[in-house]
Amino acid sequence: MKIYIKPSCPYCIRLLSLLDDAAHTYETIDVLSHPDQNEEMIKKSGQRGVPEVEIANVIIPDYVTEETLVADIETILTAGSVNEEVMKKLTSTVIYI
Repeated sequence: MKIYIKPSCPYCIRLLSLLDDAAHTYETIDVLSHPDQNEEMIKKSGQRGVPEVEIANVIIPDYVTEETLVADIETILTAGSVNEEVMKKLTSTVIYI
């Protein structure tokens, strides 16, 4: 799982804290330090905001709260990938990649 972040973003900090509390492993990509990765994120999601989560076969550019995003991540991890059935369970905006 990749998490696209900006280091000073409070939403990013909160999400990473919740993922750490839930003992999830992830790779962070600082889009300010890696403009090429920022462009890749934008191509995949069509959006510039962070945090964005790339997991399995999707990227998640928008969500309700960090807590609901973590719940959606856990649903995707359990399923292994996103299909129509899994999509019905998610509250976040999900884009297939």
